[in-house]
Formats: sequence, C-alpha cells, structure tokens
Amino acid sequence: MHALAFSTKTARALCFSNKDVWESEDIVNEYSKGFYLHKPEKTIIHELKDKLPNMKMLDIGIGAGRTTYYFAHLAKEYVGLDYSKAMIRMCRERFQEYSIRVSFEVADAKSLKSFEESYFDFVLFSFNGIDYMRREDRLTALKEIRRVTKNGGCFCFSTHNLNFAWKLCVFRLSRSLIELLKESRRLLARAALSLYLV
Repeated sequence: MHALAFSTKTARALCFSNKDVWESEDIVNEYSKGFYLHKPEKTIIHELKDKLPNMKMLDIGIGAGRTTYYFAHLAKEYVGLDYSKAMIRMCRERFQEYSIRVSFEVADAKSLKSFEESYFDFVLFSFNGIDYMRREDRLTALKEIRRVTKNGGCFCFSTHNLNFAWKLCVFRLSRSLIELLKESRRLLARAALSLYLV
C-alpha cells in the first residue's frame, strides 16, 4: 500500500471551496473586467424597465458587479449581495459614484437575516448561482428569498438546463469531408460555449 504525499500548498489547493475561489485576487480581477448581460438578463431588463424605478431590488451573487452596472441605476433601491468579501470590496470600488440607494453586502443567500420580511419587490439570482449549492442549501436559500420578497414580487434566476446538454454532443455524419469538418467546427464551438456557460 502506497501513501500519497502532498505538499502543504497542494493540500490547500485540493481543499479549496467554491468560496475560496471567489475570494482569489486573480478571479476578482478577471470578473471585474467586463460589463455584459446574458440574453435572459436582457429580457428581464426589457420586461421590467418601466417597473424598476418603483422596485426595491436584491441582486444575489453579483460577483464583481456584472449585473450591477445595468440594474442599479434603474431600481428605486438596489442591494447587491455576494458571499465573497473580495467581490463586494471590488463592487464598492467600482460603483462608489452610485447614489445612496445602491448598497453592497457580504452575505450568503441561505441567510438573509439582515433584511426584513417582504422587503424586496424584485430578487435576481443570475449566472446559475443557485446551482452551486447542495440541495438542502438551495431549499434554505429559496425559503429565505421567499421570506424577503413581497407578495406579488418577482424572483428571477438562471439554472443549468440538463435537457439541452445532449444537444451539445450530437454529431451529424456525412460522406462529404467538407461537411464533416463543418460539423466538427460546430461541435467544438458548442463545447467551448458550454464550458463558458458553466
């Protein structure tokens, strides 16, 4: 029987949690480079644009503020939340010129104790954040989100679609070399897209 030996540095790397990754300076800097919305988020803005000036919004899992740039100036009140202190620190730096109705808090979606019941009109949990929780934690987070959302309020979230995943791997055979190359390129492009989305 052989024992595996790891250096302390390697052992720490193997024990990193999801939260540890989001606290990393490299990750924070990478996520702070861009402002963009995914197609569903653009749809949400389009659908709620006229209502947002009258809505108190909670944006969960904001990272370095990707969605903040688009939503904060539209909402009556905007609270950006992330469980990474480093990400919230970056948001406070990036959006310091925003008004007093924009704030950022370090908190976990599973424990929204700093918020009153039925406080928010709109809660957003984008970028598949809800998928990175264990089932029990997800249920706890959903209960907390329900607690802080007003009756008749709106909760939008994104999640991975397992029914779509099989489409990424379908390969159409052809006797034409050119068609096979096109199909290979299509499949590789979809694989790269799925890696980006995950």
